[in-house]
Amino acid sequence: MSTELDNLLRKALIEFTERVFASGWRGREREAISMFVLGYLINQVRPDGPLRDRTQIGIEVAVPSHKKINPKGRVNKDLVIWPVGGMTLWDAKWNEANTPLAVLEWKVYRSIHRNADLAPVDLGWLTRWTREFPRVIGYAVALDLVQRQFCLRVARVENGSVQREWLEVKSVAG
Repeated sequence: MSTELDNLLRKALIEFTERVFASGWRGREREAISMFVLGYLINQVRPDGPLRDRTQIGIEVAVPSHKKINPKGRVNKDLVIWPVGGMTLWDAKWNEANTPLAVLEWKVYRSIHRNADLAPVDLGWLTRWTREFPRVIGYAVALDLVQRQFCLRVARVENGSVQREWLEVKSVAG
């Protein structure tokens, strides 16, 4: 399942990046996530794939966390993919009981930002979190709208292990 998820995310991220740079699109993190989900990720929904229902996708939704890190025992994340449609963190008794398939943490860099790269805070959180929740895959996404060293860079995190070069789009003609 993780290979299928990787493949559909890779395809959607590349298509999204090509569109962003070909069109001269401008936006911040929340606009980028919305455009990615509604314009590209949603197109990857297939009855026989890991993304079978549009309602598996959540933007700024709660996932479980360590009470030592967050007293509430949950934290909101940029983009979450759940195992089944309509799923959230909570069970029927409002217990924090469910874990997602994947969590994507995004950073969008514009000309006002000096350095564009994978965010160390996101990589650190995803590393610790995927150790605690080993069935979940984390992705740290960096979109550099200035195209300094790259257009898009994505690290994949599984079981606390970071694959920094999982996806990189260096230049897009536009």
